[in-house]
Amino acid sequence: MGPLASAEGWNVPFDSPFYPPLPAKYEQVLFHLVFFSCDPAATRDLLPDPLEPSPDGRCVAMGISVPKCSAYGAFEEAALQLSCRFGDQIGWYCSHVWHNGPAGISAGREVYGTPKFL
Repeated sequence: MGPLASAEGWNVPFDSPFYPPLPAKYEQVLFHLVFFSCDPAATRDLLPDPLEPSPDGRCVAMGISVPKCSAYGAFEEAALQLSCRFGDQIGWYCSHVWHNGPAGISAGREVYGTPKFL
């Protein structure tokens, strides 16, 4: 088999990958964001240790419609992002991604590391 080129080996098994090569091309995408705040204590159980809820309770709900994707076909998904703290740093954590296509769910989990489910 020999050494892998830079465009190879990002997906296993190396000689028969399940996912097409990147980049995936997306067309005619609709994307909606809803920003809101909630009681920070309400987000605690959705954050992994060592993350802590941010004091302001900021959250974002996201909806996306993708009618054309070169790698995963058409799909829709929704996600929840939570503002959080790691020590003194404020950031965002994606707790859930609801997705309606099996190819996109497995690619999201295995390639991109997102918490996708049906």
